[in-house]
Amino acid sequence: MRNVHEPEAISRTSPATPEETVLLLGSRVQLLERVLAVQQAAMRRASLQEVFDAVTAGAHGLLGDEIGSLRLRDRTDPSMLQLASAYGMPDRVAWQSWRMPLDGCGAAGQAILRDEVVVINCYDHSLNGIQELAENGVRAAMAAPVRDGGTAIGSLSVASRRPGRGLQHHRPGYAGHLR
Repeated sequence: MRNVHEPEAISRTSPATPEETVLLLGSRVQLLERVLAVQQAAMRRASLQEVFDAVTAGAHGLLGDEIGSLRLRDRTDPSMLQLASAYGMPDRVAWQSWRMPLDGCGAAGQAILRDEVVVINCYDHSLNGIQELAENGVRAAMAAPVRDGGTAIGSLSVASRRPGRGLQHHRPGYAGHLR
């Protein structure tokens, strides 16, 4: 076991420059702000929809891409996913994709099926993408499973329309980061 106070361990996990330190602290502040917004919605006994919307807006804002969504398994038919909340998704696309088969629901469905973070780059050429999103210009998507008691009951996704935008998942336990 390594002591995190050993200089070698610190240098491997610490930013190399003051600018990187500022960026790291800024992203941590943003994360805390997003978590606080969700916590405040829950504490003021907001509707479940308001809490879902706060989570979705938080993921969208934190990662900085155009679309954020929360999809949950249908309680009456767990092979189907329902769009519980969307941020930045055109209404037409939301209506077209509000209820979809788990295995045909892009990164969101794959994250649940595989119970891990899933990244789809080159979304418009992927066999796993949602056609309506690809037709709307989505270039990349990333989804993480949402669990209840250890069971994946849904997924939280972000997607980007920006050309050349790629998503990358590089550490277990983290949702990943954009480059």
